[in-house]
Parts: sequence; C-alpha cells; structure tokens
Amino acid sequence: MSEEEIERKIAVIFATDVVGYSKHMEDDESSTIKNLRACEKILTALFEKHKGRLFNTGGDSFLAEFPSAVSAVECAVEFQNAIKDRNSSDETSVKLEFRIGINSGDVVKEKENLLGDGVNIAARLEALAQTGGITISQGVYDFVKGKTSHEFNDIGLQKVKQNEFHAYDVILNPNQKRKIKADKFNNSKTLLVFAFVFVAAMAIGAFLLTPKFDTEKNVLFGDLSLAVLPLKNVSNKKNDEPFVNGLSNSIRTLVAKSKRFSVISQTSSKAFANSNRSLLEIADELNVDYLIEGDFQHIGDQISIDVSMVEAKTGEIVWDKNFKATFELSLGLQEEIALHIASHLTSKYGGFWARLIEEKTPDIGFGQSQNMDAHQLILAAWGEFFTSFRTDTERRLLNAVDLGVRSLEMEEATETYGLLSFSYGRLAGLTKNKLYFEKALQISELGLDFDPSGDLIYRALGFIEFELRPQFESVQLNKDAILKYYEKSIYHNPSDSNSYTWKALIYAKFGAGEKAVKSAQRAIELSPTMQGWECWPYALAYYSTRDFERMLEYSRQGQCKEYAALAAYQLAQKNLALQLYQQYVENYERQYNNTFSFKHLENQEYFVAKEEDLEFKRKLKVVHDSWLAEQAS
Repeated sequence: MSEEEIERKIAVIFATDVVGYSKHMEDDESSTIKNLRACEKILTALFEKHKGRLFNTGGDSFLAEFPSAVSAVECAVEFQNAIKDRNSSDETSVKLEFRIGINSGDVVKEKENLLGDGVNIAARLEALAQTGGITISQGVYDFVKGKTSHEFNDIGLQKVKQNEFHAYDVILNPNQKRKIKADKFNNSKTLLVFAFVFVAAMAIGAFLLTPKFDTEKNVLFGDLSLAVLPLKNVSNKKNDEPFVNGLSNSIRTLVAKSKRFSVISQTSSKAFANSNRSLLEIADELNVDYLIEGDFQHIGDQISIDVSMVEAKTGEIVWDKNFKATFELSLGLQEEIALHIASHLTSKYGGFWARLIEEKTPDIGFGQSQNMDAHQLILAAWGEFFTSFRTDTERRLLNAVDLGVRSLEMEEATETYGLLSFSYGRLAGLTKNKLYFEKALQISELGLDFDPSGDLIYRALGFIEFELRPQFESVQLNKDAILKYYEKSIYHNPSDSNSYTWKALIYAKFGAGEKAVKSAQRAIELSPTMQGWECWPYALAYYSTRDFERMLEYSRQGQCKEYAALAAYQLAQKNLALQLYQQYVENYERQYNNTFSFKHLENQEYFVAKEEDLEFKRKLKVVHDSWLAEQAS
C-alpha cells in the first residue's frame, strides 16, 4: 500500500465505559482498579465468545469491532446482565456500572486501530445510553430487528457534527423505557423560532469554544506546550538528589500522560537544572507556552514541594501550590501534583467548555512504586543502567536487573517492568544469549498485564522487535510490528519523544521518507536538546528525502560524524566533510582501540531496500576515498 492510500471498511463498533469512574477513583482508588480489572476480564471473555476484537482502550473505556451487528448486541446484553449479577453480590466491593453504544459505519484502519465517524458515533451513542443500558444506531437496529428476541425503544434523531442518525435503546428491563416528551410549544411559531435561534446560537458557541482534540498529536490542546523543569533541592542534601530527579521526571511523565498538551522531554528540561537564565529565556529556547518550576525541601521526616506555573509570554506566576507529606508517603505526591497541573492549565486555557468535556480524571497509569524501599532500589537500578552506556556494560546491566527484580518483589510498578524489559533486551544484544531475549519478552508481557498503559514497556518491546527478534528468530524486520509498539507508547504518552525518534528511524529504513521526517520533526519539537544518539535516526530520515542541509545540521550535533561528512560532501562543502570524517575516524579508533577500516561502514545495513542501501554506501565511499587521498597528500 502506498503512503497516500487509506484503508477503509465497514465495521460494527462497540463502545463502553464506566459511569462515574472518577468519583469511584476518588472514593477508593485501589478497589476501583481491582474491580475494573475484574469487569474487564468478563468483557474480554465475551468479546472472544462473540468474535469481537478489542482495538483500543483508555483506562475505563473499551472499543471493539464485531463481524456482525447481532453478535455485538448479544455481547452487550450478556455483559450488562453479567455486571448486574456481579453487582448484586455482597462480595463486590465497588459496584461499577457501564454504558454501551453500538454503531455500524465507515472506519479507517490505521495499523491495529480504527478511526473515523463510525467510531466517533459509537462513542456518542455510548454517552447517550442510560446507566447499565445499551444504545444502538439505526443501521445496527435495521440489522438486528427480527433476528433477536430483544425489545427496542426509538429515542429519536440525534446529530453529531455533520452526521444525523436515529438512536434506539435496547430494553433490558421495563424501567429502561424512556418516554419522549411532547413539545408543548408545537402550536407557537414564535416560540419555535426563538427556540431554534437559541439552540443554534448555543451550538455555534459550543463548536467555536469547545476544545477540539488534536488527533495528530494525540492531545486535547494541539497548540499548547509546557516544560516541567527539574525541582530545586533547596535542602542541599546530596543524598536526596537521585530521589528529587526521579520525582521531577515522574511528574513530567504523568503530566504528559494526561493527554492535555505537549510536554517537553526530560533531556531538554534537565539541561536547565539550576540554570541562572531567566524563565523567559528558558521558555523561549524550549519554545513553550508555560513552565512548571518548584522547590523541594526535606526537613526531618517531612517533605514540602512548592510548585509554580509561569506563563512564558509575561513571566507571571499564574498558579502555585504547596504539597506536603512525610518522606515515606511522599511518592504519592507525584500523581497529585501532575493532576493539579493538568487540571489547572486545562481550565485556564479551555475555560468553561474544557471543564464540561473533562469530567473524568485522566488515566495516567501506575507509574512508579509507592513503596519507598522499592523506589530507592529502582533509582539505583537506573543509575546502573545509564552508567552501562559508558563503561563495564555487562556487569552494570546485571546489577540493574538484580536491583529491579528485588524492587519488583517488594511492589509491582510500571517503571520497574520497563527497566527490566530494556535491561534484559540490552543484555541479549550484548551477549547474544537467547535466554535474555526470552526474559525480556516475558517481563514485558507481565508488565502489560499489570498496566496496559505502560508506555515505557511498549517502547522496550519496539526495541526488542527491531533489534533482537531478527537476531534470535532469523526473521526479516517487520515494519508494522515494530511501529505498532511505538504507536501504543505514543497513544499512552503523547509526549514520548523517544518513540517518535524510533518511528523516524523505522520509516526511513523502509523508505517512507515523508513519514520519517514528520516523526523526526515531532521528536525535535518535544526534545529540542539532543542526547546524542538521535543523530542516527534524524540523519537517515533527512537523507531519505535528500534534505542534506537538515541531515548535516542534526548529524553533526551527535555521534554521527560519518553521516555529517556525507551530507557536507553532497552540499559541496568538501573541506568540512573531510574534517568531520577525520573526527569520526579518530572517535572510532579511540572507542574500539583498533585501526579504522571502511569495512566497518560497508558491513552495516542502513536501508531495507537494497538499491537505496547501496547508494548510501557509495556516497560514504566517495567521502572515504577523498579522505584517504587527503591523508596521502
């Protein structure tokens, strides 16, 4: 399929979510999550029974497609009856109730996901449904009437944007039969005209003022961005530094997972830790609308965190709040702070209409361990993991695994599963030991069973699929399988710059140049300060569209001087190209303690398409030969 083609089909879409989920979470978070998982098991078993396919989840909401309208309706009826039976038991601690909407319509297939009006209308039908009820569209009703024993109630014409449709309730008990009230103003033309004008005005106001979810960036406000700067450790206790850094990054990640706005990467934010530059200068360099800054103070057994939100264009503090807890309980503050930031900025930026549409607490996953001992172990594990990139790689990774396993034994946490997935994966690549590859897959599966929204785990699986599966299972790279994991990571964390960077690389290697550049641009937008390794994906992305200026700009910033040399040579900057190539050779010989040979570059695979790969190597060889000639002169 070409990049321009869009795959469409007709599908029966089943949409459901929990009624009053945020209230349940406020009352008893742990029991609510436990009961939601129990209900989810019932639902997924019924999907399997009726041939449904779950294609999207969002915390308490589930979207599935079915091969027929009858099977979707039967599944919905069985599910609501099963939930009713479950809630009648005294053993059910939190009695969750669901609404269900079912629609048949045109959808767009995007990897494993389905998009389009067919899905949107199903979601609107779900919102129309009564608690414990099922609402279906006219199309579904036409398919199922006479084919099931269920009774239906016509609730009239509904309108969603440009779509109009009849809706019907499936009657599970007589009390669910809604009566359509007669319009007492039918005989008054004046009042009818007034009502029409009033409703039209309200509709126009809602359309103009209600925030529109940015489907491309996967956030509510596509034109709004912020950076969460590292907390300042004003207590100056050196032992607290790893804890404070971890807390800062966790708050940033949880704000990003609220899906309200774009959040700048940890790498870029961390560059301004303890900076003497003004907040206006930092905001300008990061190109954000708001900055979050804060002070961390540890006195005795008490933790105090002052958090402020600063508007970039004015430098004014528009919100500030103090959060306190004992040290042992302070890990719970990260979620509280993140949700306060997301809620305040949503209300400030979106106003009244934003508050109306944001009734639910954002599903931001389970994040870090809440057990302080387990958390301290995982902080030490990350220290070993990142040190392994510089020295003593295998031993450091084994230490990271040991610390991670010990942390996991104390308490399950998404972050711990993600760390272990990456650690086992890197050990597999380093040692060529298939046991580590299998352990990486196993721990990833356990992690997603614990937290299906674990973006870090999905990113680890993308790495495993790209780097390891071809090695250990002798298979070709599978573009769709790799991209699926990075797409899922981005779905759960729209500001995951690393996943966008890996997407750029995968698209480039498979010859999808425009998509590669688009992913690279989003990654750069989210992480304007490079770590160094990103030069590889960025260089190949811009090479694939033959944008040698951008290729030179980004590859020379990192560890990719050979790519920078190629780009400079193509831009007729021969002297610069030779200087960059000389730097690359020197770095290679210093790192590997070995004399450089072009075979090192020649033996690598840069692109999947053989012709493109050979062309890239020919261009590198031209630079290499010019460098050899320069050395000989």
